[in-house]
Amino acid sequence: MTRVILIGNSITASILYEYLRQDDRYEVCGLAVDDVFAAGGSIAELPCVGLSQLRETFPPGAYRAIIAVGYAELN
Repeated sequence: MTRVILIGNSITASILYEYLRQDDRYEVCGLAVDDVFAAGGSIAELPCVGLSQLRETFPPGAYRAIIAVGYAELN
């Protein structure tokens, strides 16, 4: 099983989480966002960490990251 961290905590991450949790090949273990948004909420009570804490909390060799950020309000 591949352990996954989602980069993002909004609707795109929520949709992706729902797909991945139904697939036995993946285990979603947490979320990572810009540090200023880390306290802004999580999905399904997953841990949500700031990007500055990502490597410490979820070591790169043990987890894969999936970008789950939409394109709304980019300008």
